[in-house]
Amino acid sequence: MDELIAFLRERLDEDERAAQAGHPTRRGPDRELREVEAKRRILDELESFVADAEYLPQDERNADTATAFGIVRLLAMPYDDHDDFREEWKP
Repeated sequence: MDELIAFLRERLDEDERAAQAGHPTRRGPDRELREVEAKRRILDELESFVADAEYLPQDERNADTATAFGIVRLLAMPYDDHDDFREEWKP
């Protein structure tokens, strides 16, 4: 999951730079920046969630990790046409 999260953070950084540079977006730069921030916070929460799951019994830990990974994969979907996107990351 670490590689997928790193990939997604890199794409969010690119989105943020594009919005800050004033590149035309369908939602406008302010909304684009808010969306990037929201996705970053979701990733932070998911990483924390998985770290906390380390202390759960194995079956609960596996379920929680699978759920978190599924959510990260969904967040990465818009970037599935990027050269660095891996086929196994598709939901």
